[in-house]
Amino acid sequence: MRFSGFDDEWNEDYLNKLFDNRNERNFESLEVLSVTINDGVLKRSDLGSDRKNKDKKSMKHILKGDLVYNPMFM
Repeated sequence: MRFSGFDDEWNEDYLNKLFDNRNERNFESLEVLSVTINDGVLKRSDLGSDRKNKDKKSMKHILKGDLVYNPMFM
């Protein structure tokens, strides 16, 4: 797909060269979020899921503006 008026050459690159991977963990006081296929990032508590993550230390910290994805959905 090309956008109207765009006729420059394509550049092929890898995501790890375009973005930095945030790997900050151990924010136990923050609410757990989930990445959903249809609705994007939601509070885990809003999903009505019984899935509990007892160990929040292993979860990554995200900030507003971060690109968040679940590799299981790719």
